[in-house]
This record gives sequence, C-alpha cells and structure tokens, in this order.
Amino acid sequence: MLKKKYTLVDGVDQISSRLRKGRHLCGCQARLHKLIRNCLSCGRVVCEQEGSGPCFYCGTIVCTREERQILEKRDKKALELLRKLTSQPQLQNFDILDSGGNLGDIQSIRQKLSLSSLAESIQNAQSYKQKLLLADKDQQVTKVNDLQADYFSLEMNPYLTASERAAIVKRKEELRQMALQAKRNILVDLDVATGKLAEQKKLEQIESVNDPVLQSILSNSVAKNLYKNQNNEEEENKEENDDLASSYKPKYNGETSQRKIQLEEVFASLSTKYPKNCFTTNLKDDEDDSDLEDGLFFNKFEDIAFDVK
Repeated sequence: MLKKKYTLVDGVDQISSRLRKGRHLCGCQARLHKLIRNCLSCGRVVCEQEGSGPCFYCGTIVCTREERQILEKRDKKALELLRKLTSQPQLQNFDILDSGGNLGDIQSIRQKLSLSSLAESIQNAQSYKQKLLLADKDQQVTKVNDLQADYFSLEMNPYLTASERAAIVKRKEELRQMALQAKRNILVDLDVATGKLAEQKKLEQIESVNDPVLQSILSNSVAKNLYKNQNNEEEENKEENDDLASSYKPKYNGETSQRKIQLEEVFASLSTKYPKNCFTTNLKDDEDDSDLEDGLFFNKFEDIAFDVK
C-alpha cells in the first residue's frame, strides 16, 4: 500500500504560491507566482501558473522572452516549440504567428485570401467609389457644419452687417500674415562692448479676440444695435399712445361739472317717485361743491331732497 506524502509549509502565502501541474487559470497578477509576460493583445498579466501558451482571455500566444526569440528564427526548433505551446502536433507552418498569435485568426486569414471574398471586396470598393463621386457632385451632401465657426467666430455674429463681417475677415487675415511674418523674423541683440550676441524675445502674438481694431468694430455694432432698438421701442410706444388717444371718447363734456352730473342723475331718479315741486335745491352751477367729497354728498343731498314746500 502506497503511503501519502505530506509537505510542511509555513503560512497561507506559501500554500497559494505552490504550483500545480499544467496550465491553470490564476488571478494573482504575478504577485504570488513569477511573471511570464503580458498578453500583447488584451494586456492580461500571465503568471507562471498559467504558463506559456494561448491567453486564457483572447487566445493570443503568450510566452517568455527567450521563447519569443526562438520563435522569431522560424526554424525547426521554433516549429516544435510552437506545436508545444499551441498543443497542436500537426502544425506545419507559422500562420498562427503571422495572424498575431491568435488561434482564431487563422481561419479569417484563409477566408480573406479566397477568391469569392476578393471578388466581394472589389465590388464593395467600386460601389463605394461611385458613392464618393456622387457625393462630390452634390454640394448639399458634402456641406460641413462647422460648429467651431458657428459659435466661436467673430464674423458669424448675426447682428453684424455685411460690411462689418467683411472688415472682420480682412483684419483677421492681416493678423495671420503678421503672425507668420513675426515667426520668420529673428531679432538679435549685439553688445559691441562685450561682443555678446543674444536673441531677443519675440513679441507676444495678439489674439484676434483682443485686437483693438476688431473690438472697435464689435463695440460700434453693439452701440448701433442698441440705438436702433431704443428708437424702435420709442416708435412702438408712440404708436400705442396715438392709438389710445384716437380711440378715447370722453363720456362728459369738459364744461360740465362732475358733481353737478351726479346730482342730476340722483334728482332724475327721485323725480320718478315724487313731483318736481316737492323739493327744491339752491345748488348753483358756479357753486363750489368740494364739500360733497368723502360721503358729505349724501348728507347734503338729504337736506336738499327733503326741503319740501
């Protein structure tokens, strides 16, 4: 009867760092086992437990630096090593390395080299060429919506006139030419006494936004628009006032006293109930009726209404 062998280890780290036979999936990120290499396709960290061979994630061949040098020689020894890494003894060529080391890419390479796929690719290329030619003739299709120019260009301001836009474009072209000329020019400071030669610092390039000429054009445009809007508002207010004045119809004549009209309306309502000679009033047209305000009118009216003969 065979006896079981026991190995004494110290600590959990030594237990986890022990290697099992064969290639097994491990997620230690080369912290417990030695590093083989990173996968050149997906970047997976391959440790000694996973070993050299196809990547467990993408299938790309991962091997050590020494094994990679052997494979690059493309000799008999390299072919034997490739068969060992891929576990394919019938492998006869290095197509797997030409495809980037991925086992799944060999079939795609062979498919691309087939005549049917080449004919289909030629047909797709011709149709795409015709599409480009048609798009070149149609200006609407080839129109580019430049958001940078729409929102950040000074000449795209909708409140500018045509002459102001032309002036801004001309000034920006002048600034561009000045910047190019400044790059070509080299200023040198020569000290005759010491014989030292030093290159002067170039002037800072003026940005188009901070250019005083462009700022004056924009400020004049803003002032003009404000003055125009103010005049439009005044004209609109004047038209509204004229419409109100023309549509206003006064209810009473200016010569008639408002208090007298109120008294006449009250007497007219009372005359329907009482005879005209039942009461009299001594209130005249030219009499001051300011004391009839704030409720005094009704007290006065009672005295007048019941002054019966």
